[in-house]
Amino acid sequence: MEEIKKQMRQVAKTHDTSVLILGESGTGKELVARGIHNMSCRKKEMFGAVNMSAVPDTLFESEFFGHKKGSFTGAVADKAGWFEMANKGTLFFDEIGEMDQSLQVKLLRVLEDRKFTKVGTQKEQDFDTRIIAATNKSVEEMSSGKCFRSDLYYRLSTFTIYLPPLRDRRDDIPLLIDHFLKIIVPRMGKRIKKVHPKAVSMLKTYDFPGNIRELRNLMERAIIICDGQEILPEHFPHIVRSGKASTDNAAAGGDGILDLKEVEKQTIIKALEKANYNKNEAARMLNIDWNALYRRMQKYGLK
Repeated sequence: MEEIKKQMRQVAKTHDTSVLILGESGTGKELVARGIHNMSCRKKEMFGAVNMSAVPDTLFESEFFGHKKGSFTGAVADKAGWFEMANKGTLFFDEIGEMDQSLQVKLLRVLEDRKFTKVGTQKEQDFDTRIIAATNKSVEEMSSGKCFRSDLYYRLSTFTIYLPPLRDRRDDIPLLIDHFLKIIVPRMGKRIKKVHPKAVSMLKTYDFPGNIRELRNLMERAIIICDGQEILPEHFPHIVRSGKASTDNAAAGGDGILDLKEVEKQTIIKALEKANYNKNEAARMLNIDWNALYRRMQKYGLK
């Protein structure tokens, strides 16, 4: 965590260097992006966060460049796009790796020229915005040119920050436990003062497929259940107490090593089953947008 904070401070000192944040879902990519913004000279200006997988092809130009009243059916008033609203500030492109390739060309052109044109006008407008992007895809996937344009990748990845999964930095878990205890307990109106050492040790052996987001949810659940002043191992679900990651045996190979893609697939299947195959409800349970769930269902061939 200290190394990541050091990198954040270094890039925050620059005026407009593009940043690409890599890491699995739940590792805190948006938190890092907001941290860079808050440490920079742009901190008094707007921080805009856009889920790129949720932007429809037909609305891309309107969403990012804005439009004039009457420029198309439904344009009942002038609208500022993201580049105009976040001018002098920071734009965070979340799930950039899920962006449709036809839209990647448009985004690349705007980032190279640092100009955009509102829908319904002919006038180009300059913008001065730091771009921070994030993806849960690997460097190899992003730079191969197969699902993501390599020229756009290199435009976005001037400065890259990698957030390792929580299972690869278990020594950070006690620090995060203390942090969540301090921010959640007052909100719940509880008298909890600490987490029992056995519970901390237990959490350090768990693999956290949902990373920091999962740890936060587990802490909130334990705080709700706990009626005393100390959180104990029994305040956590059985899956955590058993030391197993929350996935079916199908997600692990014969040597016990988890297949991350299979974990994600099985988690989506579980959410769909629990939501009685209501995709909106399943997306809410998974804490992702409906479009992101739909793309993942396509990726894994789930009908």
